[in-house]
Amino acid sequence: QGLHCGLIMAGRGTDMSAPCQFGSKQTIVSWLHRQKLNLTDFQFIVVDEAHRAVSETWVALYKRWPNAFFVGLTATHCLGNGNGMGHYYDFLVQPIQPSGLKARGRIVPCRAFAPHVPDLKGVKKDQDGDYSARSLSERMNRDNLIGDVCGWWKRLAENRPSIYFACDVAHALAIRDEFREHGVAAELICDETPDEERGDIRRRLKQGDLQVVVNCDVLAEGIDWPFV
Repeated sequence: QGLHCGLIMAGRGTDMSAPCQFGSKQTIVSWLHRQKLNLTDFQFIVVDEAHRAVSETWVALYKRWPNAFFVGLTATHCLGNGNGMGHYYDFLVQPIQPSGLKARGRIVPCRAFAPHVPDLKGVKKDQDGDYSARSLSERMNRDNLIGDVCGWWKRLAENRPSIYFACDVAHALAIRDEFREHGVAAELICDETPDEERGDIRRRLKQGDLQVVVNCDVLAEGIDWPFV
């Protein structure tokens, strides 16, 4: 668009003369702490995935620019505990309804099934009000629940490229192994999976060489796998 832009990223070179800068929270906070960064007095700040950008670290970062105009972008405009985001933003702009996105082919219509609803009574919660991943994994990673996944997949989704969401890596491994024991080609993607391997898994799933991808905290916001 003809804008003079800088990138705040290790190993990429930094042009601090640019009036428009792009960077991750982690890099910006780290460089500020090490006095490696001298940021200008920004007047307009855009925060992507704004529903996740409400930690103490984020808020401290916002306060560096008290006079700036903030725009938070998100498809899920509520916090992990279900509360709204009015404490951080003054008003909500919804440019399009989900029905409009479906009509344009940007999101797919879905059918929901709940063949087995686990008892989550007593599962611990974190400070954000959402379930603790570790506590949830202990409840979900049981033989009767893991044993269900492949059977229900064969009834409802066999021969469809599929993604499974697990509580943690141990849970993901158990689900992957259950599929493999029943002859279904399945792979795991987690934070330790190298980029090259992730790309190979995506390619194999798209080509049909792979049937199921079990993931833990990777295939979330921003995933663009339209063949699934």
